[in-house]
Amino acid sequence: MTLKIVSDATGGRIQNETPIDVMTVGAAGLITLPGNLILSAGFLKQGATKKIGCSVFLTADTAFSINTDTKVPYTGVNWNPNNGFNTSNNRFIPDVPGWYLVAMTGAQSGSIASDNCQTVLRKNGSVHTTVGLSNASSAIFLVCSHSGSQLVYLNGAGDYIEGYLYRGQASGTATMPGSAGGNANRLSAILMYPD
Repeated sequence: MTLKIVSDATGGRIQNETPIDVMTVGAAGLITLPGNLILSAGFLKQGATKKIGCSVFLTADTAFSINTDTKVPYTGVNWNPNNGFNTSNNRFIPDVPGWYLVAMTGAQSGSIASDNCQTVLRKNGSVHTTVGLSNASSAIFLVCSHSGSQLVYLNGAGDYIEGYLYRGQASGTATMPGSAGGNANRLSAILMYPD
């Protein structure tokens, strides 16, 4: 099979001898394969310079107030190209617009049982998705853990996401468990489909 590269103002494409496009590369760096499979240039190792994701976690047990939404202070970083996740304000603020797959795991424990435990993903300060909710007619939850994922559109011009926990209980204390491996409280995001 003979392939040729064709370049024009909209980008480039690789054609076979028919000539039929076998791959196109748009001006924004998106690669389109047969069947409209689109790859972001950010997924390729060569030349990936944009903030396109993060994987962060809570490193140590952290006390938090009961009966109030509390932001998870992620301090451990597994992956954070170009500092898209800001560890000083605990926000993921990408500069690439598009749809992000966001996954969150939230865990908490209390000194007494709770009737309402929540793990919440916020976008721009407002509730976007309740990742997990444990709710009962009586206080039965000493330990709660929730995991979930959601597609979230971020505009690349200031939109941000944060993770929050809530624990409703009559009195006592609450703790977000942390660890060196970050299994209990974690937030991850990756660009799935750029604009």
